[in-house]
Amino acid sequence: MKVDMQVNGSILKNTIKCKNNFSCLSGEKECLCEVRALSGYNSLLINPKSDRDCFYLNPFGSSFFCFCPTRNEIYNRYKI
Repeated sequence: MKVDMQVNGSILKNTIKCKNNFSCLSGEKECLCEVRALSGYNSLLINPKSDRDCFYLNPFGSSFFCFCPTRNEIYNRYKI
């Protein structure tokens, strides 16, 4: 299912280390890591996609956190 997602330009400018060419904005929800919980306004507890190499993915014990400004904005705005 495709979703029309828009993110503020300043947030995109802050996502300076995206290795995936902002594929999260394609509208295909399948490319997004699954959010397990909000861990603060700028971090998400996630189930990462196994095939993604992402600068913003940070392991902590057996958990993974996402600090990507764009991914966090998508979650905060669209709850996806």
